[in-house]
Amino acid sequence: WSDNPALCLLDYLLADYGRELALTDIDISSFIAAANSCDTSVSLPADPVATETQTIYVQILGQMVEVPPGGFFPDFRVGQPSGNRKRYTTNLVLESDNSTIDNSAEILKTMKGSLPFVNGKYKLLMEEEGTSVMTFNDDNILGGVNLGWADRSKRTNRVTVKFPNENKGYQDDTVSWPAAHSALHVAYKAADNDEDLHSEFELIGVTDFYQARDMAEFAVRE
Repeated sequence: WSDNPALCLLDYLLADYGRELALTDIDISSFIAAANSCDTSVSLPADPVATETQTIYVQILGQMVEVPPGGFFPDFRVGQPSGNRKRYTTNLVLESDNSTIDNSAEILKTMKGSLPFVNGKYKLLMEEEGTSVMTFNDDNILGGVNLGWADRSKRTNRVTVKFPNENKGYQDDTVSWPAAHSALHVAYKAADNDEDLHSEFELIGVTDFYQARDMAEFAVRE
């Protein structure tokens, strides 16, 4: 048994209850690299603080709580683990009525992964930090270059993720990044003419609070 997304996906692609691929159809080295990346122990990020007095409802406490300037948002602290966690885990039910493509996509969402078909094999790739492989300059650019900001409909300065929180009995929970009215949120809104460009999405396979918040941050920065 494993909650490693890369290993879960590999099992699903090979199993008779999944895609039933042959091992020769899989780029195994890419899955090994992805599995190791998912198991990497990462430090949990610092909790955000409020920039102004906020009165918010804390679901786990069942009451309204006033957060003063410089104070921590309670939902980020109550019932959550501390220290280090695995970078990515997955915990979900795959519906047998769904296509194997859709089910594979749900697993891929839990690790920011993609599954291109390269040289006759399925290769697992993850959105991770890397090093540049080419430098562009006047010697290798042909024609002009146009630069522009993304269209407003494609930008966001805050994202909320809905997910089943394992620390709350897998009840539906939400987490936003950056936290509303935090210093970073205020700065991001200022860059967008003080407009709150907020979007939401759901992750059914992510049950860890900090992994869900990481996904929200990734969406905003992207």
